[in-house]
This record gives sequence, structure tokens and C-alpha cells, in this order.
Amino acid sequence: MLVDGFQEQYYSAYRSFDLKKWEDVSESVQLPPGARHGAVLKLSAERMPSLLLK
Repeated sequence: MLVDGFQEQYYSAYRSFDLKKWEDVSESVQLPPGARHGAVLKLSAERMPSLLLK
């Protein structure tokens, strides 16, 4: 997940394997120059059911 600090002009990145516990991975993520909020993530059909709310 990317967090946009708009006024402070920064992004932070977090990851979670269970959507309950989150880890800050900002130091290991590089965004392309000119990146703006809004993102696209390619997701396989196999992964999709595990992310849907039940």
C-alpha cells in the first residue's frame, strides 16, 4: 500500500500478508520519477479470491 503525504511531498510504502499487520517497506521501494498518487497493480486471477472480502 502506498501512503501519499501530499503536503509534505512524500510517499510511504507498506506491505501486509494478512491485511492486519503492516510492515513499512519504504526504504526498499523506488518509485519512478514524476510518480503521482493512484497506482495500478497487476494481479493474477488466482490471487484475487484471497483479497476479496467475505
